[in-house]
Amino acid sequence: MGARIKDIRNKEKWIITELHNGENILLSLGMGADVLFFHNEKNQADKYQVKVVFCDGSG
Repeated sequence: MGARIKDIRNKEKWIITELHNGENILLSLGMGADVLFFHNEKNQADKYQVKVVFCDGSG
């Protein structure tokens, strides 16, 4: 996607990530969810559906 994060905020059970290009990533934690951080991609399980890669290599 190549977008930079402009702002992150929450509204009720939602995490809203606003991107510099006007797009938003909405994450609903309403029925239970896991947000995990892996330093090394080899440690990551295959069952997760979304992957965010930071250009500085931190995620």
